Amino acid sequence: MDSNNDLDHQNYEVVNTKSYENEVKRGATIMQKVIKARSNEIKFELQETKSDQPVGRHTLWKETRLNKDGIVDNENVQQVKTQCENLEQCSENPEENTQVSCRDILGKTHHQNKRVVKMNITLFFVFCLVTSSIGHMVHGMHSMLKEDFELERKLMLIKKSPMKSIHTKSGYIVDCVNIKKQPAFDHPLLKNHKLQRKPSSERNISETDVHISPTKSNFEIEKVSCPKEIVPIRRVTKDDLIGGISLFNGQILAQTSSRRHSTHISLIKYDAPYFGVSGTTSVYNPKTIKGQSSSSHIYVENGQGDSTNKIVAGWHVSPELYNNDATHIYSYWTHDNFKTGCYNILCSGFVQTDRSYYLGARVAQTSTYGGIMVELPISLFQDEKTKNWWLTVANKNIGYFPASLFTNLATGGLVGLGGQTATHVGVPSPSMGSGHFPDDDFVHTCYFRNVAYQNASRHFSGPPEYLIEKFNDAPKNCYQIRYNDDFPSPIGHALQFGGPGGNCDN
Repeated sequence: MDSNNDLDHQNYEVVNTKSYENEVKRGATIMQKVIKARSNEIKFELQETKSDQPVGRHTLWKETRLNKDGIVDNENVQQVKTQCENLEQCSENPEENTQVSCRDILGKTHHQNKRVVKMNITLFFVFCLVTSSIGHMVHGMHSMLKEDFELERKLMLIKKSPMKSIHTKSGYIVDCVNIKKQPAFDHPLLKNHKLQRKPSSERNISETDVHISPTKSNFEIEKVSCPKEIVPIRRVTKDDLIGGISLFNGQILAQTSSRRHSTHISLIKYDAPYFGVSGTTSVYNPKTIKGQSSSSHIYVENGQGDSTNKIVAGWHVSPELYNNDATHIYSYWTHDNFKTGCYNILCSGFVQTDRSYYLGARVAQTSTYGGIMVELPISLFQDEKTKNWWLTVANKNIGYFPASLFTNLATGGLVGLGGQTATHVGVPSPSMGSGHFPDDDFVHTCYFRNVAYQNASRHFSGPPEYLIEKFNDAPKNCYQIRYNDDFPSPIGHALQFGGPGGNCDN
């Protein structure tokens, strides 16, 4: 299939290149006809005479010729000049012989010569502009078609033959595909990858229900049920790819095409490297418009510059990615500072193992300020034997990021938790979390409770405050952050963050 795609792509480029050349040749032919027609008009003007004019030097003027390039023939002009001088010497009364003197003839000839030269130069520049415009237009169309072809090629790779398809209440489709034939294994680095069905050592990831609001906290992810050995993959559309590419590129272009603000905590390098991070976050639905996003997430990263390796997971609202303003479970990864990698399963990489929960799933119910708190337990941790990075959502190991995808995460990295927003340049930033500032009341603001990390001991424990580094790159009137390591159970080590957003670049 890959070889056929490559062949089709090559043929496609040849066809469009010929089309481009034909358009340019056609434009050149049109301009040549225009130049020729205008030259004939000038020639006709030069030969125009009046019937009542006497024969004399004017006859010499009439006999001047244009050469084959449409320019007055200088050799012919010299002959006219010589004959005019002889005529002036022979004539006793030049005024009787003609109404035009030789000086007039030569002056007019010179004037017409300059006129034709200017005309041809002008037409030449017009020709260049038209040809350039046609070239840019055809090249632009060629680039657009080439990008469209590439999107279709990626869709063909991602799309797998499903055992069954499920139409969700939210309107998108989830395909149940063979666990061994899922899109992840199309990645060139996973050609000989051995499927890991569960972590080498199971950890106790269940939690006691917590009562921090008038109604018991809960989570409600739009899940499905696929048969054994079959996993759910959210079906990807062309619009999903376009939105995902734009959003992913925004990670690099944050200083030019978008404005991103991050409010989070990270563990200092003192106790690094780290091999896991976890917490239970409250889930909200911050208001956003297309081109904006707002998230709550955990992350692990290592490296600098083009060697940056990073995995992020949590919930977010991103109209550009999903074409709606609902809250979704998401993740993204990169091993080269966002030159490659992607959101969810918009490219090969993440290996899905759970039969119910999946990346891109909609969170059907979210928290309300002062009311019900909807929570989402989430964690990232490295398998000590395989070095794969497992993602746990709602107490389920839903899948993992294979170690072979990364260049410097095998020995662990730095970890953190918090929120992030993005918006277009000149557009106010959206709210983060609940849209309210931290006030130690957990029904008012977005939070992570039971924050924990793994160091070399491979056991999760709450980080003391001296290990915590707080980061907020936005003004305090936009977003704020608080961390406390001594809240009583069941809150424990907790982070509160968020705010209303607005004009956050001042």
